[in-house]
Amino acid sequence: MEEIKKLTQAQIDAYQKFYEKRDVEGHPANVFFGMLQGADPRIQKVMANKAAVLLESAGIISQEIEESEKSPKKKEEMLRGLQKAAVRMQSSVVNAPPPKDVE
Repeated sequence: MEEIKKLTQAQIDAYQKFYEKRDVEGHPANVFFGMLQGADPRIQKVMANKAAVLLESAGIISQEIEESEKSPKKKEEMLRGLQKAAVRMQSSVVNAPPPKDVE
C-alpha cells in the first residue's frame, strides 16, 4: 500500500469542515462517510487522506475562480487554464489503456 503523506494544516481544515457535514442528509459528506462506515480502517485512512488533499485543492480553485471574476484579464486567463486542463484530462482518459479486467 502506498505511504500516506503528512497533511498540511489547510488540508486538515478542509477535511474537518467536510467531516462536520457528515450527518447532513443529502450532503456529499454524508454519502462519503456512509460508504466508508464498514470499510477496513486502512482504507478509511487512505480515503480520508485523499479526500483532504482533494478538498483543499477544490477550495484553492474556488478562490482562484472568485478572484478571476474581478478582472476580465484574469477571467480570460482562468478560462484558458481550465480549458487546457480539460483537454489534458480528456486526452489522458482517451489514451489510457483499457483496464486489465475488461476485454
